[in-house]
Amino acid sequence: MPSRLPVYAHRLGGQYGPESSPAASERTLSQPVDGLEADVVLTTDDQFFVLHDPELSLSTDLEGWAHDIPADKLLEARILDRSGEPSDQRPMLLTELLERIPSTMPLELDVKAYVDQELVRRTAEKACDIVHGHGTPGRAEIASFFTVGCVAARSRDVAARLIVWGDYAPQALGRWAIEHGIQGVAFEGFIFSRELREATTAFGLTAQVGAVNSADQLERLLPLAPDIIVSDRPHEVAAELARMAPHLVSEEGPSGDRPLPASA
Repeated sequence: MPSRLPVYAHRLGGQYGPESSPAASERTLSQPVDGLEADVVLTTDDQFFVLHDPELSLSTDLEGWAHDIPADKLLEARILDRSGEPSDQRPMLLTELLERIPSTMPLELDVKAYVDQELVRRTAEKACDIVHGHGTPGRAEIASFFTVGCVAARSRDVAARLIVWGDYAPQALGRWAIEHGIQGVAFEGFIFSRELREATTAFGLTAQVGAVNSADQLERLLPLAPDIIVSDRPHEVAAELARMAPHLVSEEGPSGDRPLPASA
């Protein structure tokens, strides 16, 4: 079990406002939080937006794909609320998010694309270029379902985390991650297991689990000793963590003062 267990805000705190919105991030940052997770997409003119899905109708009032429209059109979109209706929130550029959050706050960027490996690579590389340009690459991490996205991030000297939805061949996964300089793996909570935990530990990889949004989920996961919890409601889950396992909650400084967990 890690000495403390950080809780990151999934989709900037998806239960605090429209997912990936300025409103969600503002409410998340209104109280201490250990880190942020945000999905990112690339437009046709190579601008970088914080948005859950590249298929725009799933998260905004627009149609089509993010990579087929220019930035000025996406800036006019409205993010859908939890009932599927357009909200008063617009998508943010990644550069805007970087200016809104503390410069030391861990930030995980989940690269989004659909059946397009080359777009994944370009999106990951662009994300790395932006965080380098902002001067804060050390607190950033590229997360991806695509191995090409993780490899692209490491080629730009930014940390990477592979997202997996299956428990197949964890030893092979560990060997691949070490070979490519990947620092950790992200698992859906429902598949996390003792075998996966033991494999990640054996290879010195951190294990992130999410999205964890209830006390019942957290209680089932804690015996498996995850290194990071990701939640749509990080404040409430952090409070439950303090109740269940106070030794995993430190008395460190305000949000943004905590580094990314290091590999073992």
